[in-house]
Amino acid sequence: MKKIIKKINEVSDNNLIALFPYGSSVYQNKNPEDYDFIAIFKEIDNKNGEQISFSIKGKNFEITPYSISDFINKRDNHDISILECLLVNYPHQIKDLEWASA
Repeated sequence: MKKIIKKINEVSDNNLIALFPYGSSVYQNKNPEDYDFIAIFKEIDNKNGEQISFSIKGKNFEITPYSISDFINKRDNHDISILECLLVNYPHQIKDLEWASA
């Protein structure tokens, strides 16, 4: 996980707050072709919030970035991917996430 965080921080000016796995790697319903994460940032500064893609040791990672306000707005509107993040028991918390479930 540290290598993933380091790679994300390289493109986000170290403003990553939280990282949540989601998709097939969480459900384990198939062999994942890539590993999907939702990343929460203080601010979105990478090409207007476009998806971040990279590989580490032959494994592909797809990161969907959200600002805190976007994440909260989607949570309040019951966006399924955001609700999954809050219900899965193993987010990688970089800082306190009280704001996410309030």
